[in-house]
Amino acid sequence: MADEGGYTREAAETVRVIRNRLRAIRKARLISQRELGDRCGIAESAICRIESGQRDLSLVEALALAEALGTSLPQLLDPFPIVVVPAVTV
Repeated sequence: MADEGGYTREAAETVRVIRNRLRAIRKARLISQRELGDRCGIAESAICRIESGQRDLSLVEALALAEALGTSLPQLLDPFPIVVVPAVTV
């Protein structure tokens, strides 16, 4: 049965997890949406819409975002809370 956005409940939950973890990791590492976009080639406005749930992201984009954040796609998919250590800036 389809849920919000045409997704099954399980798929909608996975999308929510990715969105929330993307935002949490980005903020914990003190990376702005603009900087993240510059790192992975995705527009800042698109990242804003992805994080807010207004836009879906492709698998290719998810992989690029994970790499730009120094994490992996499985970590973005993991529904359990993680402790993210902010990157040290010199």
